[in-house]
Amino acid sequence: MPAPASISEILKFGLFELDMQKAELRKRGVRIKLQEQPLKLLVLLLENRGEIVTRERLRSNIWPANTFVEFDHGLYSAMARLREALGDSSENPTFIETVARRGYRFIAPVTSSGSAADPIPEPAVTGRSHRSRRVLAGVLAGLVAGALLVGAILGFNLANSRHWLRRRSNPPVRSLAVLPLQNLSGDSTQEYFADGMTDELITQLAQLGSVRVISRTSVMQYKGAQKPLRQIADELGVDAILEGSVVRSGQHVRVTAQLIDAATDQHLWARSYDRELGDVLLLQSDMAGAITQQIRAEIDQNARALVPQASRVDPEEQDLYFRGRYHLSKGSEDEINKGIEYFRQGIEHSPEDARNYAAMADSYLALSDYYVSPAAVLELGKQSALKALQLDGNLAETHVSLGAIRFLYDWNWPEAEKEFAQAVKLNPNSSDAHMWRGVFLAQMGRSDEAISEIKVAESLDPLSVAVHVNAGWVYYLARREAQAVQEWRKILDIDPHFTVTHASLWIAYIKQAEAGAALYRPSAGDADALQLAAITGREAVSGNRAEAERLLSRLDSISKRHYVCPYEMATAHAVLGDKEKALDWLNRGLKERSACMPDLKADPRLDSLRSDARFQEFLKRVGFQR
Repeated sequence: MPAPASISEILKFGLFELDMQKAELRKRGVRIKLQEQPLKLLVLLLENRGEIVTRERLRSNIWPANTFVEFDHGLYSAMARLREALGDSSENPTFIETVARRGYRFIAPVTSSGSAADPIPEPAVTGRSHRSRRVLAGVLAGLVAGALLVGAILGFNLANSRHWLRRRSNPPVRSLAVLPLQNLSGDSTQEYFADGMTDELITQLAQLGSVRVISRTSVMQYKGAQKPLRQIADELGVDAILEGSVVRSGQHVRVTAQLIDAATDQHLWARSYDRELGDVLLLQSDMAGAITQQIRAEIDQNARALVPQASRVDPEEQDLYFRGRYHLSKGSEDEINKGIEYFRQGIEHSPEDARNYAAMADSYLALSDYYVSPAAVLELGKQSALKALQLDGNLAETHVSLGAIRFLYDWNWPEAEKEFAQAVKLNPNSSDAHMWRGVFLAQMGRSDEAISEIKVAESLDPLSVAVHVNAGWVYYLARREAQAVQEWRKILDIDPHFTVTHASLWIAYIKQAEAGAALYRPSAGDADALQLAAITGREAVSGNRAEAERLLSRLDSISKRHYVCPYEMATAHAVLGDKEKALDWLNRGLKERSACMPDLKADPRLDSLRSDARFQEFLKRVGFQR
């Protein structure tokens, strides 16, 4: 057995070296960030290189009894992170060999050398708890007899010794992101199930009124990403990260999760849950409750009585619901229709489950955005939402969908505002609720309230293109064009090819031509109808009237065989100065109940029409003037 490493030694293996004094792993001199447990694991393996380090020894040295972390998952996670840092493989190992049912062995050659360390200065006193090097030396001297020196260095027994990687008192967790659960089923077709479990867990944790929980759209950006947790936490602006995995085998489900302090990379909590498929909602509820207790969060008192109680669900119905949500989230017309079919099957199978009706309402609302005439689907959406409310009035997503339909289709402002307010009350962490409420308030001309709401939505869903699209729209309706441009620029950073972004961006050219000149300009050749209308407006404000009129003629032909938003056609004609055609298209928008008609009151693109009596009549018919 090799002699224990000195605190001043540097252990070298392959292209790597471990500086024992600085507790740093480096590759070719570049530091590689490791969390506390993987680093302890590496040191213990190096100190016992060539020998089997048993699971029992790892348990007693790295996960002491007073630390609440399930050992199997903690060891699996720490080893996975260590192997990732070393670029190692469990199947064909270069550094760490798995010895089945016993433990692990470090198999690569290791050399050691003394470090050329300078005298160790006393650390500066700051607000964070630090360990004096002199105290460390005293601890090391006192633990030489009867223990490995590395055990003293790393403080494996946290209960009985003052340790090297000192744990500071964990601050309250005020913001949290749930990363997409990894599908460890060995079956790629189960991705929909892993995503569904992630969604349910986010929904459960969103009930924590005192904790900001990042919405699904933003966290899904990290599905399969290999970024350090600290970087992800910084990008999302959160204190803690919840990560984990899900394994489904037939009707059996195992979920393993761990909560990590973003600032220190320390494990705050970890646990595994084994349940039958019909108990997944109970599983999620139990997990959320355990996390709540660990981070000392409180459920908002106003929402406590409204939080739906988890119960068993029919496994087949649950599977249909997860599949439907998976397709709906993809957003294309075909995928939304696939989702609707799964929700229909779910309703046939379990007609008393409100979630499928709520999801149907959400699906019809999504179709009305760009793909089909609102008159063809939003009545169906409204009936689905009302049925969902009849079965369960406490689903925030139902109130969001119904509020949007009352707003965009019924043009019933008081009812729309009531539904959005109820959605926020039920789930203060719903970015959709805050986003829709913000857009609604902006179109009512209540700009300050609208901006306040959209800022909340952005804090909950910072990487959502939809939120930033609508944030730009809120600022644009408030006639703050420079801020609108800033919001739309953010989307280009997230997704340079997002269609609706470009459809919105050209609006800023009206008063921000110079600022907008540097923005990406899509070509008309591969544009869809909505984008083509935007490009038409862009050409008009750029002085290319002939090209704008050619594109409008093309749009008119498209409208005879495929849905084209009449409102967008009207705004393009208005920008070109063709008042009569603009008013004709607005009249058509009224008849088709275009979902954009509530923009009439605030949209700057229509300013040239406002003095016309026909435009004033349109305002009355939409509901702005009684």
